Amino acid sequence: MNSYDNVVLYIGDDVKAQMEENGIREDEIKMVVGTAQETGEKLRDEADSRYLAKLKIADVFFYAEYEKKDDGYQVIDAYNHKTYVTGW
Repeated sequence: MNSYDNVVLYIGDDVKAQMEENGIREDEIKMVVGTAQETGEKLRDEADSRYLAKLKIADVFFYAEYEKKDDGYQVIDAYNHKTYVTGW
């Protein structure tokens, strides 16, 4: 994976608290947003110019809803879920 230290995120206190509660680190969301911006693999809500991106890191999918803000990105929501595949 690339390093996305240069990705600037603006995260409100409520989203930070939700991320902390769900064990999501800021660097993981930087990877989600950075990868989406780099590859173009993201969904765009044309009504309000928000984006939704996902990235699988190990066995966890991370999601970020965000929009462009100044020199970075405003994180509106972030969540994750673990994947389990059995029988392979």
